[in-house]
Amino acid sequence: MVVREGVHLLFSSLFVFCIYYDLNVLKLPDVLRQGVYSEAGGRLKFLTFWNIFIIAFFFVLSLINDVFGTRAEDPRKRGKLQKFLDVLFTVVAFPTGLFVATCFWSLYLYDREIIFPLIFDAFFPAWLNHLMHTVIVPAVLVEMIFVHHFYPRRIYGVAGLVAFFGIYLAWIHVIAYVWDFWTYPILEILNWYQRIIFYAICAPFIASFYFVGDFLCKFIWGKKNQTKREKKRSRSKKKTT
Repeated sequence: MVVREGVHLLFSSLFVFCIYYDLNVLKLPDVLRQGVYSEAGGRLKFLTFWNIFIIAFFFVLSLINDVFGTRAEDPRKRGKLQKFLDVLFTVVAFPTGLFVATCFWSLYLYDREIIFPLIFDAFFPAWLNHLMHTVIVPAVLVEMIFVHHFYPRRIYGVAGLVAFFGIYLAWIHVIAYVWDFWTYPILEILNWYQRIIFYAICAPFIASFYFVGDFLCKFIWGKKNQTKREKKRSRSKKKTT
């Protein structure tokens, strides 16, 4: 299917170039670099960069799978790489991409100084900002439409997403402990009990993006995306009626 390869080639090229430009071309004054790209975790203290690396990695692997891997609709005939891409997309790439874009632009509209101060406009290209925080949404939606990814059982999918964010939270707490630097200012003003409550409130919000993806996949691909358990339930219902 030419469309699939075209989608993967387009987005893998865009996001790899985005990373290359940010790492090798983008030049910020020292005053801004100290806060954004300081020794305290560098770029990888921000979820935006975790997300953009994951998205780029996903589309590059997808392109490799298009050429050398399997593209089977039957889950039993899918190769290891295709199965890995299913998990990477459904559990991490799709929900995290939507979460990053939603949080960034919500805070930007509320008070951009919180998330992307006006001073950055003179040094940080608008197109690069949109590649990191806007294009990720149509990218994962187009992927959802043109490529059928099987969702795992919800308990496993949500657990995987929670584990991913747990690793990220552990990382920013390591940064705070080692470098005495909080990636997000709100965490600095909260004590430990308040942080736990804050994380507990954020967890359902993050998980909701997984359910959005699961719903969209079933809406687009119908019964093809049913898990074995769901198929057994539907069969048992037909027998009882």
